[in-house]
Amino acid sequence: MKVLPGVALAMLVGCPGAPAYAQALFVRRAEVPRYPDLALAAGLVATIQVTVTVKGGAVSDATVLTATASGSFFQPSTLANIRTWEFDGGVDTSFVTTFSYELSGTVTEELENPRVELQLPFHVRVVGSRVKPHVIRDPAPIRPPNR
Repeated sequence: MKVLPGVALAMLVGCPGAPAYAQALFVRRAEVPRYPDLALAAGLVATIQVTVTVKGGAVSDATVLTATASGSFFQPSTLANIRTWEFDGGVDTSFVTTFSYELSGTVTEELENPRVELQLPFHVRVVGSRVKPHVIRDPAPIRPPNR
């Protein structure tokens, strides 16, 4: 998995709704989130809000707060990704983060890496493209079992 070293929160300074402690919260390490394969193949999208508790700079707890109807397909990979986050300064805090899984509307011939937009630790957006289904035009003949 890809790892993002030193992801700063400079983009949150002055953003409406960003907590005051956002200026001091710095994600030192995080793995790149994935769009779950089964959800992508099925064309599912979801938004998941997670309460994250950080102790000593490491995620000690991540609990799903809300999720859209198809959220159960995305929860395991969302929680696994959040548990890879590490913060500078040994901080102890709690906050809510949102993961948005979306489809781009394009269909590709082969599986492509999704586009990932990070505003760590408060928002993660993962945008995937569906793969064009492969059609078997001449299926192999079905033979009766040997008896």
